[in-house]
Amino acid sequence: MPNRSFTGAGYVETTVRLPGLYLLMAISLLTAGSLVWNIRRGRVLRFPLMMLAALVGASVLVHAVIPAAVQNAIVNPNEWGLQKPYIQRHLTATRQAFGLDNVEERTFEANTNLTVADLQRNNQTLSNVRIWDYQPLQMIFNSLQSFKQYYKFNDVDVDRYTFGSDYRQVMVAARELSQPDLPASSKTWQNLRLQYTHGYGVVMTAVNTTTAQGQPEYLVRDIPPQSKVPVRLERPEIYYGELTDNPVIVDSKLEEFDYPTLHSGAEGENQYTRYQGTGGIPIGRNLVAKLAYAFRMADSYLILSGDLTPNSRLLFRRNIRERMQAITPFLMHDRDPYIVVADGKLWWICDAYTVSDRYPYAKTLDIPLDAFRYYRLNYIRNAVKVVIDAYNGSVSYYIADESDPMIQTYRRALPGLFKPLSEMPASLRQHLRYPEDLFRIQSNIWALYHMRDPRVFYMREDQWEIAKQQSPESTVPGGEFQQMEPYYLIMRLPGEKREEFLLLIVYTPMNQEKMIAWMCAKCDGEDYGKIVLYRFPKERTIYGPAQIERLLGQVSEIRTQLRLWDQPGSQVVWGHLLVIPIEQSLLYVKPVYLQTTGGGEQRIPELKKVIVAYGDQRVMADTLEQGLQRIFGASGSARAATPRPLSLTPAAPATPTPTGDVRALVNQLADAIRAAETAQREGNWAEYGRQLERVKTLVQQLQQRIR
Repeated sequence: MPNRSFTGAGYVETTVRLPGLYLLMAISLLTAGSLVWNIRRGRVLRFPLMMLAALVGASVLVHAVIPAAVQNAIVNPNEWGLQKPYIQRHLTATRQAFGLDNVEERTFEANTNLTVADLQRNNQTLSNVRIWDYQPLQMIFNSLQSFKQYYKFNDVDVDRYTFGSDYRQVMVAARELSQPDLPASSKTWQNLRLQYTHGYGVVMTAVNTTTAQGQPEYLVRDIPPQSKVPVRLERPEIYYGELTDNPVIVDSKLEEFDYPTLHSGAEGENQYTRYQGTGGIPIGRNLVAKLAYAFRMADSYLILSGDLTPNSRLLFRRNIRERMQAITPFLMHDRDPYIVVADGKLWWICDAYTVSDRYPYAKTLDIPLDAFRYYRLNYIRNAVKVVIDAYNGSVSYYIADESDPMIQTYRRALPGLFKPLSEMPASLRQHLRYPEDLFRIQSNIWALYHMRDPRVFYMREDQWEIAKQQSPESTVPGGEFQQMEPYYLIMRLPGEKREEFLLLIVYTPMNQEKMIAWMCAKCDGEDYGKIVLYRFPKERTIYGPAQIERLLGQVSEIRTQLRLWDQPGSQVVWGHLLVIPIEQSLLYVKPVYLQTTGGGEQRIPELKKVIVAYGDQRVMADTLEQGLQRIFGASGSARAATPRPLSLTPAAPATPTPTGDVRALVNQLADAIRAAETAQREGNWAEYGRQLERVKTLVQQLQQRIR
């Protein structure tokens, strides 16, 4: 009979089933021995048959009757006392199996005495609060930075880069080439196999700033890539990615399409290139290989084409997920590979896990891989970091957890495949992050297995759940709710000396909405992988995300603004609520976007407002800085304490009335803004980008004049 409150052997299994199995084994051996003895001597088989009948009867008693009787008559009335040691084994094993046996627990007071000086000390945390969500940003990228219908941004990822002395959180997306989105007339064999071979570049934006039009501030943008930060990108081509599903041939007689020319003076000429990498399989001189791949791909043109040269190479399995699965099918791969710019090239980093469903006493989970497949596991380790060269397709496996016995076994079985993490280039190692998939599993396990006392666990007296927040599809504050997603942020933990990149999640008691704790996983340096839990005082009520969402609907300022936006053709999009720990206090930040109701993927959301909540105060402002000023005071000292976007220096004080030179710059700035708006309406995105750069230059000149 299965145990209802824990996994693994319990009182019945160890005191009834196990001795019964020994008894059955003895009867089986006696039956087999008597059968052989009687057959060899030609005797009657009466005794062996009697023993066989006894074996069948004993099996029924051992497997069904006696365990059920003991469970109902002895265990159920005295379950806690009899099952206590087995529950303790289950608790210990589950925490060990999911890597939660070394969670550091601390206390978080959640005070409401945050001061301007506290904001000043945590300026870098506030300067990296993410007000751009993945979905709106992906829509903006696909509308404004794809440029051609065949370019697509499949995903937007969060990462951090160090630009000079600034440690910044950024959003990054790869501009991949999607062959299915090519015009129908362009889907010829030569185009699909020989010319449209790769994507081009990335887009990188700041997480916390916007333009005057409510659009993101680009750090890297356009084709070819234009950068306003010190990011070197000499190989922007993406031959291997998440959308590169089809094989292509390089080094043919035809040049490959590299990127479209977007500047009006170039008369629409496209740029072409030839592959200079080491990826792919030589097929130009090898007729056997050519025949084999023609058969494998059901592509006779591979043999018939006259465009192949002796140096032609077939780039095969270019989808990075398929590529990793083909090399290491025994690993579970993370669902979210992310793009990294390092050493002048583009790289994909993906986490890989060793998993098992055979860990004794540990809780078993079914983890969905897609709509049809599940991984059943009760043990998981982020044992490997996978690095894939987006240009050459080389795949490198680095062991991230040397203590994992499974990866050590794989390393011995496959010498040369796995490398120590110390061999990973430092430029890539600084972009490693704690994986969201693993943290989701661990945070859900911890919601129940944070209880260390077997009796508390048995009674489920302190069960938690992941906090809920408003769904982005909800149209009003406090509408539909969904489980909160873990999110990355740069912040300084209470008592720590420096800011670091973290992954954070918030807990509430089961079936309640007040917050009970928050947990984070560290991503930087030697502290990578450390998990810290902060518990709130149980006697206090700390607003949870869902409660804050409901309270927002009661703010007259927010209700009024929603009525103004509630017009035909407009749609309000609610961003994810972020809980930001500052010192021993909590800030709540929620962005609000506005977009048209039509247009599908070509909609261009605009960031309209940022809602900031602290204690009993809830305000809606144009920027996070303005919201903080309204809550903590708009005096000069308060303005100095609130961060300038992506800057660690306080805002400058007010200046005298502008001079004539300044007035001239203001007039030029107005002209540039009008020109940018005209270009935006006409869909001339190249001109729009140039005018925005002109605006930024004029703003910088104005700032210098009025200092």
